[in-house]
Amino acid sequence: MLRLILILTVLILTTYCLNSQNRTLQPTVFTWEGAAEGNKAVWNADDTLNTYLDIDGIDVQIRLIDSLHLNTTTENPSEFNDYTKTNTFYGRGNLAFQVKSTQAAQAVCLEFAFSNPIYLNNFDVFDIDMLQSSTVKASTYQDSVSFKAYNKAGIVPLVLEQKDLNAAFTIYGQSAKANFLKGINGDVSHTNLIGAVSVKSSLPIERFVLCHSNGSEDDGLSNSHAIKIPGFQFTEFFRNNIRKGIR
Repeated sequence: MLRLILILTVLILTTYCLNSQNRTLQPTVFTWEGAAEGNKAVWNADDTLNTYLDIDGIDVQIRLIDSLHLNTTTENPSEFNDYTKTNTFYGRGNLAFQVKSTQAAQAVCLEFAFSNPIYLNNFDVFDIDMLQSSTVKASTYQDSVSFKAYNKAGIVPLVLEQKDLNAAFTIYGQSAKANFLKGINGDVSHTNLIGAVSVKSSLPIERFVLCHSNGSEDDGLSNSHAIKIPGFQFTEFFRNNIRKGIR
């Protein structure tokens, strides 16, 4: 009987190890409302905090950080009368993150917190562009997007990559800023890769913060500048493939 128990224990542990390795090798896909599959996370207009539970065993909490109240909402809509939410003007399966500004470098941020450490495999941001051809000051803008990640040891460096060699923006360390051209309409389609950056981590992270602001070369005043955040991929970090305790 003891031998049978030992054999069963070994089989259970082996299966657990294999399952852990499989989960580690196969990235989890976080999807937004309107996607064909996945968790289909909903972010409604006026939301400031949401927790999406048990996405392949990981809880993902997303928090809006907006001390200046520049995020677009039903009470503070854009000049197009729309606002930050999922499944809207960028189409199904995307989050539209749309903000205003009264001067340059006023950041509005989204913080992604994970219940267990993860590797960020692929996090894309589209529609990083600028518009300087309008005679209405509040209709000009220059998208600037910055990224920070953290774990218990402190700040974790991220890898930013242009998705097209002819990108309409420049990467500066952990930030991407639209290339400024005075008097030019540099608006880019939200599906065009020249306005898209890809972000990933080579070390495990527990928090990830994305901040959106009007760039330093714009006059600072904007009634609307938006970026598109599609679904993203991450992989749970396992220490020696088996975490302590049972999920």
